[in-house]
Amino acid sequence: MKAHNHPTQLRSIIDPEAPWKLTLRNTTWGGYTASASNWRKVLARAKSGDPEAEWDVGERYADGCKDMRGRIVVKRSSKKALEWLRRSAEHGNSSAQNNLANLLSNGNGIRKNVSEAFKWYKKALRTDGSMVANNTR
Repeated sequence: MKAHNHPTQLRSIIDPEAPWKLTLRNTTWGGYTASASNWRKVLARAKSGDPEAEWDVGERYADGCKDMRGRIVVKRSSKKALEWLRRSAEHGNSSAQNNLANLLSNGNGIRKNVSEAFKWYKKALRTDGSMVANNTR
């Protein structure tokens, strides 16, 4: 019997308080894949103040992370994602600034703060406007 390949299911979400932003959410698992040892290395770099690693840690907390066998390495946590994305954003990482704004404007698992989100979108736009342009149309 032939296996059926189903396309990834996406659903659009429009936030009435942030109508400039249309997000597409993957309704199946869409997190990162990494070994536990790689996760520990990235986390150690982030704890030492590396903005790129701080952003990476924030993203892994936002989306979750499994190893190649499907075991959870990092559980999803919006609060921890917020903490690490904020650290990286404050260090000038434009990707973190953009993603922090996304997290704040959605308010999934954290207190929604559209005015702060817009502040971070503006900072990201000044740093590197390529990503922000898609989120603020």
